[in-house]
Amino acid sequence: MFNQLIKIAAAQGIWTLLSIVLIIYIIQVQKLRDANQQKREENYINLIKELVEKEK
Repeated sequence: MFNQLIKIAAAQGIWTLLSIVLIIYIIQVQKLRDANQQKREENYINLIKELVEKEK
């Protein structure tokens, strides 16, 4: 899908191509950030559960 978008954007000009590439890059990086945030939240939840269990 991304390859098709790049081909279409390249036919429209360099600025369109650069814009599409930047948007694709941002989407991919955001997916990684979301995954890292999810792992971080799970670690915090586990830590809080452990601390609560120790206090009981």
